[in-house]
Amino acid sequence: MNNWGRRLAFLLALWLLLVSVALLFRPLMPVDETRYLAVAWEMWVREDFLVPHLNGAPYSHKPPLLFWLMQTGWGIFGVNEWWPRLVSPVFGLACIFLVIAVCRQLWPNDPGAATVAPLLLIGGLFWSLYTTLAMFDMLVAAFTLVGLLGLLRAWRQGEWSGWALVGLAIGVGILTKGPVVLLYIMPAALLAPWWDTGKAIGNRINGWVRWYLGLAASIVIGVAIGLAWAGPAMNAGGEDYANAILWDQTAGRIANASDHGQPFWWYLALLPPALLPWILWPALWRAANGAWRARYDDDDVTADSGIRFCLVCFTLALMVLSLVSSKQPHYLLPIMPAVALLAARVLSRFGQPGLRWDAAPLSVLVIALLVIGAYLIASGQFGPQTSFGSVVNLLWVLPVLAGALWLLCLPKIGPPVIAGLSAVLMVSVHGIARPALEQTHSVSGIAAYIGSLQRAGRLVAHDGKYHGQYHFLGRLEKPLPIVDCDTAPDWLHRNPEGALIFYRRRPNDGIKADYDQRFRAKYVGVWSADKVLAHPEQFVCDQ
Repeated sequence: MNNWGRRLAFLLALWLLLVSVALLFRPLMPVDETRYLAVAWEMWVREDFLVPHLNGAPYSHKPPLLFWLMQTGWGIFGVNEWWPRLVSPVFGLACIFLVIAVCRQLWPNDPGAATVAPLLLIGGLFWSLYTTLAMFDMLVAAFTLVGLLGLLRAWRQGEWSGWALVGLAIGVGILTKGPVVLLYIMPAALLAPWWDTGKAIGNRINGWVRWYLGLAASIVIGVAIGLAWAGPAMNAGGEDYANAILWDQTAGRIANASDHGQPFWWYLALLPPALLPWILWPALWRAANGAWRARYDDDDVTADSGIRFCLVCFTLALMVLSLVSSKQPHYLLPIMPAVALLAARVLSRFGQPGLRWDAAPLSVLVIALLVIGAYLIASGQFGPQTSFGSVVNLLWVLPVLAGALWLLCLPKIGPPVIAGLSAVLMVSVHGIARPALEQTHSVSGIAAYIGSLQRAGRLVAHDGKYHGQYHFLGRLEKPLPIVDCDTAPDWLHRNPEGALIFYRRRPNDGIKADYDQRFRAKYVGVWSADKVLAHPEQFVCDQ
């Protein structure tokens, strides 16, 4: 096996390790993962693959591509939990290979950068965590890379096939999460005159006219792909659904982004932890310092088209994301490949021999995190009834502790070692956190109970806003009526054979539930209507 074969095998091994541990140790996380599986499941049950639904109502928050991919696996393998959880990791793996392809287009004469870039990406704790979550953003990251690859092909070869690839990326990106994909692709496309320092476009006859005509054509292709679904979906979903996907979930989110509101600087504060562990690697900082100094000599880093390309992709998208008040950590995922590419190029051009003390910051960080985490676990600081500091559970600390101490013994460390340590750390975190997550975030038990009530012909109502967390895991085929503390009594009298799902801050308040368990920071229970009607004064309902 040649060097490239060994490197690819190592990348695949890291990916397989991360995915396997997540599937084995972590339950589906409410409310996002369980909600998206609920939408896919409801589309499957309704046999309506055009308009997504959640709890019987049209679901306008996301386009259908992720749901279609989940259902495709169900059509092949049967309905199961593991396939939907593999969709995002598969696209995460695709990102690794796409980063290599983009890197080769940016710097065809620098194979070292193409070697390091995928390690920097998969070795990041932020990226490796979200790789295993059943969410939309890893798909958006993959389609962003496809779009950037198309741009670079159009730049280097001047071929229309590159623009066709950009159009395809925009179209499937719209089908994944709406027009937000344009935020990640358009900066590099629009600012090509700034990053094209070699005048690869400007030296051609009418080069820039052809460039922007190609960009316009790709946007038309992308919008057409999106409308191929949106047009029929709006017609089938009705006026309210059409208004929601045309305005509320696009421009409306920017103009009135009330959910997840954060200040302008929030992403800047999030970036340092998102770049762990690489931000603590002294070799990277020495390379960055070398790049900065090179501005003043013949090796002018500012003339590097690839570096400028990555800077545009990262900084402009970050600025626009910061201007929108609604912010979530995973919105950063599609720009992380640009950061990995930039760091890989800097390391390849300006990297210096490693020093023994390079491992010290990483080792200190890892050991500190393990000590703090072990203390919190053993002392039950994760909340009531989560003190699970058993010897077996804390043994997950040992592999990472051994790895951190091993680093201190190495004469120098490189990206493969750090990426491997990051993977081991993520495995240990899953192992340590598994008991807590099973106790506070797993809803398989109550979902199965609710499903058994529905299949027995009993009507089950839900207290407050319902995010679909029980629909797929319980294989529910009917919507859950929504009630609250004020409307519950009337519903109970109209449905004396039914049951109620209610949430409480404390366990065992009032009437004992037929089924009771932890749900995140609260407790959730199912009460038979006849039991509540018999002793209404004992039923405690938290507002």
